Amino acid sequence: MSIFRRRKGLFLSRGIGRVAFWRRMRYHGLAATKADICMCKGALSVLEFKYDTQLLVEGHGLSEDAIGDYITANIEGDCLLAVGDEDLVKVHFHTNTPWKVIEYCAGLGEVYDVVIENMERQEQGLQG
Repeated sequence: MSIFRRRKGLFLSRGIGRVAFWRRMRYHGLAATKADICMCKGALSVLEFKYDTQLLVEGHGLSEDAIGDYITANIEGDCLLAVGDEDLVKVHFHTNTPWKVIEYCAGLGEVYDVVIENMERQEQGLQG
């Protein structure tokens, strides 16, 4: 699944920014840097998956493990991160089909704070 196990209570605060998110990841010993998370399947050398897809899904009875398992089994991509609690889960995934991630999560609850970045453009120094 992902290159590390997620921990309960890691992402409880709504509206957490990227800097705070990565600091919390390092605090919990899950990653030294953002690049460490993207090392899975050699993602730093050649971009097999073009879009960095991030979103929050709010609902009831959410399971970060079930979300992660579904995405891994049904949507091609890498660098999966699904952390949260029963009411709010942050999803981060590199894929060529970000709409599939959004569609699946929309079936679980309310989706918001959606960010889709084109990592090929970013690699060229352009706006992602």
